[in-house]
Amino acid sequence: FERQTRIANCAEGDLINLYSIVKDPDETDPTHPFGPLGRLDVSFSEPFKGSKGLWKTEKGDAGIYNFIVYVTDGEYTDSNPYCIQVKPGNQPPVLSNLKDMTVVAGDTVTLEPKCVDPDGDQVSIAYAGDITDREWYTGLPKKTEEKDVGEHIITVSCIDNRGLPTYKSITITVVPTTPLA
Repeated sequence: FERQTRIANCAEGDLINLYSIVKDPDETDPTHPFGPLGRLDVSFSEPFKGSKGLWKTEKGDAGIYNFIVYVTDGEYTDSNPYCIQVKPGNQPPVLSNLKDMTVVAGDTVTLEPKCVDPDGDQVSIAYAGDITDREWYTGLPKKTEEKDVGEHIITVSCIDNRGLPTYKSITITVVPTTPLA
């Protein structure tokens, strides 16, 4: 039997097909493709015993797994140890340094969110206002005016380059320069 010594990198959430690491060189012989059994019998040691060679990894499965693959076609038998590493899946970016604020009309609003991706992915930040004014704050310093008096809900999104987002909404309250009587 031919041995494939490398299993592709995998991450939490991937489907691993362990059966794919076994190949019978006789299978190209149309008269006797899989030995006396007519098929390959493949089995695995723990932790994959009884798995039929398929494993849908989940969050929390990250780690290194050692196992043995046993294969026979009824005439020849072989086994080989393997090791696979399941890496943590894509984690969402962490968004911080945002809080509600109150400013007086005429003040300048500047948000300085911090966005870090625990996987080291590149990130992008975007801003959206509430339904009444989506473009009220665009990320650039905003000098408020009397017409801005009221509450403005701004949603900041941080998205990693694999498309996983994190959102946080804050309220910016603009009060008039002179108290209303």
